[in-house]
Amino acid sequence: MDYHFIIVAWGQDYLRQFFDFCVPTLLAPGNLPAFADLKGASFRIYTASDDVPAINAEPAYAALQKAIDTRLIASPILKTANKYAAMTTSHNHAIHCAYERDAAMVFLSPDCLWADGAFAAMRRTAETGKRAVMLDTLRCDREACIAALADRFAGAEDHAVAIAPRQLVQLSLQYMHPYTESLFWDSPNYNRTASHVYWPVGDEGLIARSFHLHPLLIYPKRKGVYLDATVDTDYYAHVCPDFEDLHVVEDSDQIAALEMTSTREPSVACHIKPNGSTQLRERNGHPSLPADTDLKAVAIAYFGRQKANVYHRRFLQHTIRMHVADVSPAWQPVQEQSDQVVGQIDAWLDRDPKAVLDELFAGRL
Repeated sequence: MDYHFIIVAWGQDYLRQFFDFCVPTLLAPGNLPAFADLKGASFRIYTASDDVPAINAEPAYAALQKAIDTRLIASPILKTANKYAAMTTSHNHAIHCAYERDAAMVFLSPDCLWADGAFAAMRRTAETGKRAVMLDTLRCDREACIAALADRFAGAEDHAVAIAPRQLVQLSLQYMHPYTESLFWDSPNYNRTASHVYWPVGDEGLIARSFHLHPLLIYPKRKGVYLDATVDTDYYAHVCPDFEDLHVVEDSDQIAALEMTSTREPSVACHIKPNGSTQLRERNGHPSLPADTDLKAVAIAYFGRQKANVYHRRFLQHTIRMHVADVSPAWQPVQEQSDQVVGQIDAWLDRDPKAVLDELFAGRL
């Protein structure tokens, strides 16, 4: 099987993050070097035309070229179009190239760090016959994370940095972004894009139940299909129509990554409603609600009714463990609580959560 690793990155901010932090983790022994034996493995960087000279001068780019067949695809439109539209256009070009070679596609982001062994595990999974690998990642405070890692990455030999999965999860927990914090079930705040729900398990890690997962790898069964939105929306459902062909990563020991986002990013902060969960729960016990219903589950179901397809609902049934130590008995009661909440969300997905929320909040949540 050919593997096409695909990344879209342009502009000084993202390129610095990509070369200084993402690339060193890609070069860890269990990541891109795990494909050194495959002639059909390539790394494709989509960027803006005027960023090409700076990329060619990057020492980390030279290191990437030594590790894998690396191709730079430049476009003058990337800096002028809407960034999501530009990303979709680039991904569609990459998809067309993959169709021509019957290649599996690995979709990467310039603001992610990868645990050592992630791509080797992905390859093993693909070689069992799975056509997609679906992954949940935690969003971290970029500035705090970079400050903590700067010395380690600056002194990296051959530009490679190997971070064990449990170390990466520890970083995710230590430098958690407010966006991620708002997705915890017990958070007083509410995230209007509640595609994930998290439960802490002491200081050992967390359990995630998620509608939306990132399609790390896609090996299409159906071809001739292209994106009309971002790659994590529903493309994988169209090209992999049998859900059993998908593999959901349920344990961070297998594959772990973290996404670095600035706390100053307005497009992220705008989704958080301060004290929104508290306001929801103040109305628990209302006569229009069945007994023992948590109104936050109703609100999450309302989000799901708008944004979740059949695949997303099935993702929610998977328990994902992100942990820094061996899984202890402390995980069982948290697992049971998450099952109970997911049961409520799932039930309300088949009802009319909007009608209840409109009644209790006069149409404004």
